[in-house]
Formats: sequence, C-alpha cells, structure tokens
Amino acid sequence: MSNRSLVTARMNRMDNNRTVVVLGVPDVLLCERMADKLTIHFQLAKSKGGDVDKVHYPTSFRGVAFVTFGSPEDADRVVKYTQVMTDKEFPQDYTLTVFKYTSEVLFYVYAEVDLSIFSEFRRLIASLQTDHRSVHICPLEKGAMVSVEGPFTAVRALRQDLIERTQSVRGQGAQITSSREKHTKFVMTPKDSPVRSEEASVWVDTHIFTYIQTFHKDEYDRCLQRYDVCAIPLQKGDLTEVQIYSITKWSAVACARVELEQLVNSWQNLLETRQIDCAYLDQREKRRLLKTCEDALMVYGDVCYSPTDSHIEIIGPPSSALCFCELVMGRIEKMNHKYGVSSEGDWKLK
Repeated sequence: MSNRSLVTARMNRMDNNRTVVVLGVPDVLLCERMADKLTIHFQLAKSKGGDVDKVHYPTSFRGVAFVTFGSPEDADRVVKYTQVMTDKEFPQDYTLTVFKYTSEVLFYVYAEVDLSIFSEFRRLIASLQTDHRSVHICPLEKGAMVSVEGPFTAVRALRQDLIERTQSVRGQGAQITSSREKHTKFVMTPKDSPVRSEEASVWVDTHIFTYIQTFHKDEYDRCLQRYDVCAIPLQKGDLTEVQIYSITKWSAVACARVELEQLVNSWQNLLETRQIDCAYLDQREKRRLLKTCEDALMVYGDVCYSPTDSHIEIIGPPSSALCFCELVMGRIEKMNHKYGVSSEGDWKLK
C-alpha cells in the first residue's frame, strides 16, 4: 500500500481572472461529452474565446460550468458576446449566460417568475437579458413563467428592476417563486407586507460554513437574532444550503440573507482550503494520519479539518493551512521512516 499523499489547493486563486461562469449548460449528453463540447465551443472563432485551459463540469450547481482560458484577455473578451451553443448532437440550439468568475457565484440562487403582468413578453425577456448579463433567464412551458438563476446579488438586482417595471405597468407586484428543493411564493412589491411565513436560501461553500460554525458561531447567531429569523443548514456535498425562515416580514429574511452573505464573503476572502489525499492508505495508516492532524491543531489553532473516505479537507488562513499540511506530512514521513514503511515518492504541494 502506498503512503503517497497529495496536498492540493481546492481553488487556485491565480485562475480566477482567467475563469468564466457558464449558465444554461443543457443536460442532453453525458457529462464528459458535454465538457468536451464546451471546450470546442469556446475555442471556436465565433465564440470570441481562445485556448481553453480546463473545463469544470459538472459542478454542484445544475447546468453550471466553469471554463478557464489560457489568458485573462480571452476571459474578458468572451463575456462581451452572446454565446449560442450549437451541435449536431443537440436537439436544439442553446443560449448560454457567461460572466467572469467571482466569489459571489457561491451564493447561487434559482427562482421562477410570473411575467404575465407584462404584455410584450419576449421583448421584456430580451431587455432583461441585456441589462442583467450575469443572470440566466429561460422561458418555461407554463404561461408567462420564466426561470432566473445566477449569483444572489445579480438576481436581487433583477428583482428590483422588475419591481420598478411593474410599478410603471400598474403599480402592483408580480409573483416570484424562490425554488431549490421546494417552492415558496412571495409578492414583489415596493413595500413589504406582513405574511404568514417567508423563507429564502443562501448557498455557501461547505468548508467556509464549517469554519464559521467552528470559530465564529457567535457572529453567525447574532446575524440571525438581529432580524428574529431562524436558519436550518443543509449540507449537500461541497455546498451547504442555509434556509432562512421568518414569521414576520420578507424584509427580515432579506436583510438576514444579505448580512449572512457579507459574513461568509468576508471569510471567503481570508481562507484557503487544501486537501490531503488518503485514498491509498489502509485503515491503520488513516487512523495515524487523523491522530497527527489532531495533534497539529495544538500548533495551528486557527485551522479545522474534515475527513472523508478519500481525503482530508483542511481550511484556514493560507499560511496556517499550508504550515498545517507541511507539519502533518513531515510527521507522517518520520513515522514511516521509523516503522520502515516504504514510500513511492515525496509528499507534494500543489
């Protein structure tokens, strides 16, 4: 059994300025085939893209891909043009929504909107798509309903735009249905009115949320108590959905969501996640590795770790996370040498 382990950064910050977020990726092919199609599309001259370094698809978000180009200039250029994905294997052409990667994509929301109050339905959609390029807007089969999805701040801006457009039509609100696992209706009006129950969801990187719950739970609790709301976190792989509830007004839910977003985003910019691969270790070696991680916490108290079957996630300030990993690797190597365990290579950092 090899004791070779790799430590890799979960997200290379240097890639951020070369990466775009692609919304509206159709679910019509196997994931590997669709990733290839995305690579081909963004390297075609008509897309105004360039050499594609890598494509991350599928992701934790349905219909969302991350495309990293060879240069920042390619990423900056491609978002300026309308992207229509065509292929003989597709049943139809698909319009993609493309924008530069930011940490706001972690706060991804989905909603269904009833636009029946507006007369010129298709013209309205075209106008919204032009004004809100970070939101993917897609007509649904049922009446004048459309789905909207994208970063929370972008969808919130679209919501405000619709409120203003609605006022100009008849001064009344259009209904919007927030949805992910289940639907909850609220009325989009300039002034919030009392309702029986309101809810909203914030999608957060699981590792960031774990860190906040471990070291800064008081800040998290104050955010909820300030607006008299309650929250239920539901972990779903790499993401955690924080469902916020209130029995008062939608404004309380909205304010709590914004403040929670600000709290998480502030830590998102300060933390880094790394992985220690332990897929090749037997159970005894894994127990030894976990014990070493626990001991390392005595040295780096601002780091937390989370084990899985294949690797251990470490999250903390960049310098502490790196030093934590190096300390663990060094101690494991010493133990292997002491017990005469052979090694297929050195531990590596990426």
